Amino acid sequence: MRSFMVLLVLVVLACHSEPPVPVEPAWGKQACSLCGAKLEDPRPSAQALLPDDGRRYFDDVGCLATWLNSSGEKAKFAWVRSPDGKTWVDAMTSRYAAGHSTPQGYGFWPADKGLSFRDLRIVAREKPQLQPSSNAP
Repeated sequence: MRSFMVLLVLVVLACHSEPPVPVEPAWGKQACSLCGAKLEDPRPSAQALLPDDGRRYFDDVGCLATWLNSSGEKAKFAWVRSPDGKTWVDAMTSRYAAGHSTPQGYGFWPADKGLSFRDLRIVAREKPQLQPSSNAP
């Protein structure tokens, strides 16, 4: 009986997986998955983890929103930089403030107050000039 309990504990521990974590892109080399621009500045950047564990990186949080709106792909998780720009945080629960200079002109950074990600996606739909680039990975 004791060996059965040990085996059961081992099986439960083996099945327990840690939540996914963001992975730093190759800054200055990684291309945005929407527009193909290189990720240079961490502050407005974003990333998504796909159901197949593939990753998509974005130079502007607006590119993430537009990609989710137009690609038909689903993200298992998505992250943006924290309001202080030092760490990655959940993109879906973050708030976004307007009026910032961003690579593709969406103008939003994660902030303590502002739009929800759902509302940011609505704003991104109204910016028709950015569509998936043939240069994007």
